[in-house]
Amino acid sequence: VKAKFQQNPDLLQQLLDTGDAELIEGNNHSDAYWGVDLPLWAGYNKLGSICEKVREELGGWKRDYSDENVGLHLTFVE
Repeated sequence: VKAKFQQNPDLLQQLLDTGDAELIEGNNHSDAYWGVDLPLWAGYNKLGSICEKVREELGGWKRDYSDENVGLHLTFVE
């Protein structure tokens, strides 16, 4: 995901322009792991969280991210 934004300056700018807004990958195909199932408004929203982490890293913010529910831990490394 990070490489996608690094390789596309226009897409990166769109991501950075979201500021500190919560990013939600909403969908209508019942993907409640990577996104949020919009009809039920339920899901883990992992892709949204990953995009927020990438936004922080590429925008100059430095923060680790953990999700103990699925054993995910991303560590910022300079």
